[in-house]
This record gives sequence, C-alpha cells and structure tokens, in this order.
Amino acid sequence: MGKGSNTQVWKYYTVEDDRIRKVRRECPRCGRGVFMAEHSDRVTCGRCKYTEFKRKEKERVGKGAEEDGKGKRRKQ
Repeated sequence: MGKGSNTQVWKYYTVEDDRIRKVRRECPRCGRGVFMAEHSDRVTCGRCKYTEFKRKEKERVGKGAEEDGKGKRRKQ
C-alpha cells in the first residue's frame, strides 16, 4: 500500500448471525490477509498474479459424461 492508497478493508467482510464472514476469496499462494479481485471471467491476486478462471455453464461436464485426458467428454 503506497502513498495515497485508500484501502477499505471493511468492504471485504460481512456480519451474519453474530459471525464475521469473508466476502472475497483469499489467495492460496500469499495466504491470509491477501484478497483476490473478482472479474467477470476470473479471480486474480494483485500481489503474486495468481489467476483462476471461472467456468461457463456450457463448458461444465454434464451428468453421465466423463472427461478423458484430452479434455473431451466420453460416454460411460
């Protein structure tokens, strides 16, 4: 956090039933306290650049189909 940064960490938490819950995910590489940014198609860490892409509903493997090693679906 450099000079002039305005971090509003209170936006990353909510209170539900007398418990504090994190709104955003934490980075698996950086650990506790480093939150990941939500984009439309991915979740990214601004510190180490770790990225996880979100799957679209069309790309999800349907019930009764299994993926082979090449990413293609095959019938059981």
